[in-house]
Amino acid sequence: MCSAKRAWLPRDCDKAIAEEEERGLAEQKRSAGPPKAHVRLTGAGHRRALQLVVLVPTKNRANQLGEAVSSAIRQTLQPGLIVVVGEKESDLRVLRESNSFLGAQLLLVLNHRTPNLSGAVNSGVLAILDQGFVPELTFIALLDDDDAWEPRYLERCARLARSGRIDWVLSGIIRHEAETAVGARLAIPQNLTMSTFFRTNPHVQGSNLFVRLSTLLKAGCFDENLPSTTDRDICVRLLGLGNTRLGYLHEYHVHHRAWGSDRLSALGSLRKREGLRAFYAKYEPLMTESDKSSFIRRAHSLFGVAPGDFNARLQD
Repeated sequence: MCSAKRAWLPRDCDKAIAEEEERGLAEQKRSAGPPKAHVRLTGAGHRRALQLVVLVPTKNRANQLGEAVSSAIRQTLQPGLIVVVGEKESDLRVLRESNSFLGAQLLLVLNHRTPNLSGAVNSGVLAILDQGFVPELTFIALLDDDDAWEPRYLERCARLARSGRIDWVLSGIIRHEAETAVGARLAIPQNLTMSTFFRTNPHVQGSNLFVRLSTLLKAGCFDENLPSTTDRDICVRLLGLGNTRLGYLHEYHVHHRAWGSDRLSALGSLRKREGLRAFYAKYEPLMTESDKSSFIRRAHSLFGVAPGDFNARLQD
C-alpha cells in the first residue's frame, strides 16, 4: 500500500503501518469503549467536552484510502471516531481486511443517499448523529480519500477552535503534482467572503475543512444536487449564515494529491463542467457583474468550460 519513494506522504509510511499493526493487535486484547472526549472547551463557568470526528468519503480509491485513514489514526490528538463512507462494499474492503486498522475507532458505512460526494458526506453526518455525538460540542474534520494529514493537524485545529470559540477552521495545503514531488505550499486563505468563493477557489479542499457539526447542520450540509464544486458551495453557505466565527490556521498540515488521470478537476471533466454550471445557476442572483466575469473566465481557463455554457444553463 505504501512506498518509501512517495515523497508526498507526511511521514515514512512503511514504519507507520508497522506501528499501527502492532498497536492494532494490542488493542484487540482490550475491550473497546465508546468514543471519548479528548479536548476541553472552557465555557461560561464550566468546562465542556469537545469531541472530534474524522469523516472520509471514498469511491474507487483502494490504493490511497489506507494512507488517508492511516494519517487520521496517527494524529497526536486522537479523534473519537473515524467514519469512512463508501459507495459500495468493495470501497471499504481494504480497511476491513488489513491488520493496520485493528483496534482503531473506525465506523464503516455505505452511502445510502445520492450516489455522489455530497451524498456520502451527508450519509456520514447522519451516522455521526446516530452515534450520539452532540452537534454543538462536535467538530468534523473532512478528509479526502487520496489526501493525508501531518500528525498534528487535529491538535492544531482544535486548539484554535478552543481559543476563540471558533466554528470552523481553514488551514494551509501542500499541493503535490507528482508522487515523488515535495509539494508546493499554497497561500493560506484569509479574510474570506462569499464573493471570494464566487470568483475563485481560495485553496479550500475537503481535507482542510474543520467545522463544528451544529454549524454544518445549520448550513444545510452538502448539496447533493451539485456533481462538483461542493467545497466552494458549503463555504458560501457557511459564510452566508452570518453568525459563524471562522478561524485561519497559518500552518501547513494537509497534503493534497493533485495527480492522476481520474481527477475531478482534470481539463474537460464532464462532472466538473456540470458542477460549475449548477453552481453558477444557484448563485448567479447573488453575484456582482465582476463576480460573474471572474467565475466564467476561471471556469474557461482552468477547466475548458465555454462561456456560453453558463448562459445556456440559466435558460434551461
